[in-house]
Order: sequence, then structure tokens, then C-alpha cells
Amino acid sequence: MLKSISVKNFMGIQGLLRFDTTKSDDLELSVINGCPGSGKTSLCLAMLDPINHLSMYENNKPMNGREIPYINIYSEQGLAEFRFEYDIDGCKVYYGYGKTNKNGVVWEELHINGEVMTRIDRRDSHIAEINLPGAETLRRNLETNQTISVVRYVKSNSVLDRNSKVTEIFLKFCDFNEHVYFSSPAYLTHSARSDNSYILSNNAKYIHQHQLTDQLNKYFRDLGLNLYLFTQEEWGNATIKVKREGKTFSANFALTESQIMLIDFFVAIHKSEQCSLVIIDDVSKVAGVEFERKISQYIINNCKSQIVLTDISKEINKLNKIEPFTFK
Repeated sequence: MLKSISVKNFMGIQGLLRFDTTKSDDLELSVINGCPGSGKTSLCLAMLDPINHLSMYENNKPMNGREIPYINIYSEQGLAEFRFEYDIDGCKVYYGYGKTNKNGVVWEELHINGEVMTRIDRRDSHIAEINLPGAETLRRNLETNQTISVVRYVKSNSVLDRNSKVTEIFLKFCDFNEHVYFSSPAYLTHSARSDNSYILSNNAKYIHQHQLTDQLNKYFRDLGLNLYLFTQEEWGNATIKVKREGKTFSANFALTESQIMLIDFFVAIHKSEQCSLVIIDDVSKVAGVEFERKISQYIINNCKSQIVLTDISKEINKLNKIEPFTFK
């Protein structure tokens, strides 16, 4: 599990900020609160940021294909820095790095139980330190690739000793960061009113493949919304349709943006069994006063992984004995 993150000069976070996920009675559940524009979404994206330079799969990457300001505009350094602490099978894992953009790794360190596994600081040298069993013959001079992550380089280019506990933890650390799910209204600004939008196209495919339309409709009924949704293949792609008064409409026209996001919340919870961490942003903004308690309890009661929520009311925090992290 992710235990803590310290982030500096990233997006809306000016200076240094530390977030500890172990403050709540339930170690698998954390809440971040704060006024609009305070940095909640930036902190969520910081937790996802390792995917950008560790994953080889473009579709895994948060905000993929979108231009966002990576370095905080008030930073004089031009470098965003991140430090993560994990507990993986009882082992302490520390992962830190600094980047100039989402892919440009300047410095990077990975420790397992206090021992350095990989390290590089390109401000001093392009020679990487690599101490993982099975990577002894791997080239250390990375001058020809001046932005690559050493962790990704080792994972992609070596046959590690699978009998080693260190290798096992290293691979589980990499796997953890490949299986983080982020649900946020921030995605709605990217062609929300299109069947090909990020949210509608990905969720339609997942719901169609796993035959979840009955569960999706029950989910909406339990929230007090009488919607009849179904999926349909068009030109080889699944789409979400809405049946209303005997007529069929595309979800992108028939549903509100909040209802589209509620579908994404539903998918996030169903995917959580295969996820290491689920991050759901702006819960009360999406659900509104009418549905916030119901949707919050649905998420809390049904999520099968570690979860971080933002924008949850005091009443729900108190009900679930949660001590939220609050931006001032």
C-alpha cells in the first residue's frame, strides 16, 4: 500500500506538501478535503505520476494526450520532486525522483528496506547505480537516453533473479504503479459530449465486456435515479445508450455530466479488485447534496483496494471515523 507521498512544485502545489495515508482508523481509506483550486486534484495526480515514466503502456497514463502545466508556475527551480513510501508485503519501499516534465527524469532513487536498488542524478552524472540481482551486466552509462527512468530501464532490459525476495518486491512495486485507477471530473473537459470521449468509450467497453448493465441500472436505482441504460456495439466499438419513453438516445446527449461521472465511479469500484489504489476525485461535486451520502457509502463499502477520496462532507467523515487531510 501507499503510506505517504511528499510532493514539491508540481502543478497546483507550491513548495513542499506531505500527505500521509495512515492517519485514518481504516488504513485502506483516506480522504482529502479543501476548497476549489486548493490543490486536491494536483495531489491526486501526484500519486499517479510514476505511471508516466514507469509504464510502457500509453493507455495507462493519467491525462494521456492532454497538455497540462507540469511545474508549478511559481516555482523558480523548474523541477517537480516526489517522494513515496510504500509497504509492500511488509517491506519498506522508498521511491523518489525529480522531473522537468511528465517524462523527463532528472534524478531517481529506489530503496527496498533501506538498501539502494537503483539510483541516478543526471545533474552530476549519467552513470546509474543498479544493485538488483540479475542486473549485474546491465550497462550503467545512460548518456544516450537522458530522460529514461532507471527503474523502467532495469525492468525492460534485464532478466532479474526470480528467486530473490528483493526482485519479488521490486516487481510488485512496479505492478502497484501499473494498477492505479483515477476517476475525476477533470476528464470531462476532454470531449465529454462525444461517444469517443475518454470516460464514455472506456467505460462502455468495460461494462459491455463484463455484462454489467443490470448492476449499473440497479446502482442508479439505489441512488434514486430511474435510468435505463444498456450497451450496444457500433462499428466495432461499445457505446452506452439510454432508453427513455420508448426512444433510444446516446448517453453523451441524454445524461448530465454528473451522471456520466457516476458511471465512472461505478466502473472504478468494479475494477478495484484488480487495482492497487483507486483515487476518486471531487465526490460531492459530482454527486451533489442529494446523492453524496449514498454514493460515498457505496464507494466506501464496496471498494476492494486502497482508496483515496477527495471532497467528502464532515458528516460522512464522522460517520466513517475518517480524519481527512485538509488543504487550508
